[in-house]
Amino acid sequence: MRRLIAAGIAGLMVAAMACTPAATPTPLISGSPFPTPTPTPPRALTPTASLSGPGERVAVMPSVNHVPNGATVTYNSIPPTSGSHYAQPAQDGFFPPETVLADETIVHNLEHSEVVISYNFKDAKLVDQLRKVLTDRANYPCYVVARYYTKIPEGSIALSAWTRKDGPFFPTSDGITPLVVERINAFLDAYAGHNGIAPEWFPCTSSMPAAQRTPTRGAVATATPTPAVANTHVHIAQFAFSPLPVKAPANTAVQFTVVNGDTTSHTFTIADLGIDRELAGNTSFNSDPKLYKEGRYTLVCRIHPSMQAQVIIGNPPVASNLNPTPTTFDPYAY
Repeated sequence: MRRLIAAGIAGLMVAAMACTPAATPTPLISGSPFPTPTPTPPRALTPTASLSGPGERVAVMPSVNHVPNGATVTYNSIPPTSGSHYAQPAQDGFFPPETVLADETIVHNLEHSEVVISYNFKDAKLVDQLRKVLTDRANYPCYVVARYYTKIPEGSIALSAWTRKDGPFFPTSDGITPLVVERINAFLDAYAGHNGIAPEWFPCTSSMPAAQRTPTRGAVATATPTPAVANTHVHIAQFAFSPLPVKAPANTAVQFTVVNGDTTSHTFTIADLGIDRELAGNTSFNSDPKLYKEGRYTLVCRIHPSMQAQVIIGNPPVASNLNPTPTTFDPYAY
């Protein structure tokens, strides 16, 4: 009898255990089984760029250094909206189908707050219609590059700005209709020029007479022609200035555009030109356009005095030495 009772109790315990639900294991990471990577923040002149506007946002890609001409860069969208690029951007304007502009070229234009219109038209009528849409704009060809592009479907258009893209989309059988024109102009009005999103911006220095240009966004219209400005690019990377030497023309207002690609702060200091600007990591700035005397000048980082470069304005004699050497430079006098 005792054996029967013990067996019955054991059976009841087994049944109770079978009816109890098993504990659910707690995941080590809630939600996705893998952590979501944090996208690299864009290098922007303004800390709060507008997130609204036409088109879709595309994640920014690193773009610290220029790549050699002929190199191929893999971008995260078609057409691209950011990333590494060639040192020389394309000239503003409309390029016909027989002219090919590489992605690595036009991304440099996007970095300068320009809009690139990519088209894949075999029909000459559509090419002429698109050209007219752009040339009818009051400030054409400022801040816009139109190019033939076979990476999008035949018969389509794609609009791109820095981290912004619209399309590809197709005109109707009637060609580029007013609705398509409105779509193109809305994108241009939002992003062509000083848009607060791209890392760099320059006054338009196209061949069009300055009096015929009009500001595109965030600027006040003026009847005074804008003088020509020579933009001189300086990059900071791995605790060094480039290019070496830094060259700028004489007898022309010079604007230095400096991009700090390092994560640490540096200064862009040219004592004899009265320029001294500190840049936090991954930021950039444009100096005020000014006329400078022809000569050779010393560029130095006050924070890291071993970072030096020569700045040449115009074409001075090789033997000229118009500024003090770094050993006599007082970094706290400016």
